[in-house]
Amino acid sequence: MIILVPLLSNAQSCPAAGNVAGFNDELREVRMFDFDGSPFYENEFVEGKVTNNKGESEHLYFRYNVMDEVFHIKKNLNSSQVYELPDAPELSFSTKNYKYLRKDKNSNLPGGNLKYVIEFRNEENYQVLGVPMIEVIPAISNRTPYHSTRNGKYKIVTT
Repeated sequence: MIILVPLLSNAQSCPAAGNVAGFNDELREVRMFDFDGSPFYENEFVEGKVTNNKGESEHLYFRYNVMDEVFHIKKNLNSSQVYELPDAPELSFSTKNYKYLRKDKNSNLPGGNLKYVIEFRNEENYQVLGVPMIEVIPAISNRTPYHSTRNGKYKIVTT
């Protein structure tokens, strides 16, 4: 079962989102107004497939928050309802161009202690992986009339 947590919603309960996904009542509001840029690997929601360890899958729209290492999901692209998945190692996420590989303690995948790497290609003799990372550039406050204020910035890099 995929459990989704609604974001930016005043709803007390949420309807089921298909065969694989169910919702619970925990709400978490996300505030990103102090930063320019985005903490997400994908600029917009992308169509993909979420599959659990039983092989059940659902086509959803998602994007990966590199800073918090969580996925935000929508049932359809035009929906204003956004859900954040809790940490769920039994789920896999894939698009037509790449898939997220979940690392475990014994993994020999790159990326140190990050939870996910991105697999762009997997052939018989080679594998192309990317490690999504975020650079957070802090805000500058207006200390004197001669200094200007600048919002912080998120910059996503893949190594």
